[in-house]
Amino acid sequence: MTVVSGLACLANRQGRYVCALIRPLRVKLAEKEHRPVREDLNMNRFVAILLCVLVSDTTLPGGPQFEAGPVEARIVSGPSEDGNLFISIKVVVTNYSDEELALDLSIQGCDSDGFELAEFELEGKVKARTTNTITDTDYIEADIYESISNWRIEE
Repeated sequence: MTVVSGLACLANRQGRYVCALIRPLRVKLAEKEHRPVREDLNMNRFVAILLCVLVSDTTLPGGPQFEAGPVEARIVSGPSEDGNLFISIKVVVTNYSDEELALDLSIQGCDSDGFELAEFELEGKVKARTTNTITDTDYIEADIYESISNWRIEE
């Protein structure tokens, strides 16, 4: 006689375990017929339910905590007498974790070949399970700003 029982735990999109109890079965193997016969295995059920309770509130360590992007930049004023532009940069950040995140993002302004021409630091906080915009202002030379074809977040 073989006992088939268990607990299925899968990770959902938020990085939490979702557990399901697999109903215990005793399988009697006959010479010609293979039919499961259900019997009450209370101890197996108790252990499976206990495991569900223990792991159901466990966060997976490898899941992403946040998502950031796209990066947007805009000229606020300028150019000044010395050829600088005053610009504003913003990034939309979604926090998937259950805790507030304090972020320090390095934003790169790159040319069409992917070379970095400028770098800016954005700092901000995003509350648990929310989306927030992190923004800052800075100065950049006008000719460098005009050479930037895309903005990206440095990993």
